[in-house]
Amino acid sequence: SYGWTGKWFLAGYGAAAAGVAVWMILRNAAFRRRLKKSRTGEITGGMRDAYMALCAEMGVKPLPVYLADPLPGACLTGVLRPEIYLPLSMKAEDAPYALRHELCHYKAHDNWWSVLRLICCAVQWFNPLVWIAARCVRTDCELACDERVTAQMNEEERVAYAGTLVLAAAKRNAPRMSV
Repeated sequence: SYGWTGKWFLAGYGAAAAGVAVWMILRNAAFRRRLKKSRTGEITGGMRDAYMALCAEMGVKPLPVYLADPLPGACLTGVLRPEIYLPLSMKAEDAPYALRHELCHYKAHDNWWSVLRLICCAVQWFNPLVWIAARCVRTDCELACDERVTAQMNEEERVAYAGTLVLAAAKRNAPRMSV
């Protein structure tokens, strides 16, 4: 009912939304490609045994866990075939905390919520409040995961976990030192 103006407006909006979606997909694909190139191998030995025990304790299907260099912090990637990546430089005593954190993300389906967040940003590409909300949701997701991880820890384990988080944040923000 709006004639050619409405059709052009809708086409422009759709093209912009598709462009944002393609940009996000390409950015995530490039990150995943960089991770795969930087793989140095899977975890082995005692770390693998501890990981399998952790998966059994949490009631989670074991995911592939790779070491990568350079990588500032542990991460869960992928939606259909999720994988966990740990920095090669991570100390062996910090690995169980990082693995528990990433498994909590997986158990809460945070990788799927991330897709939904990206869809919202693509559809509402023009709305700065949606982009701000997406960043806030990502932060809340991290905080909720930390809360789930520390819920069953004693005070000493919480201090060690907090130390691991601070070191990971310092590595990511080293040039800016905004920890």
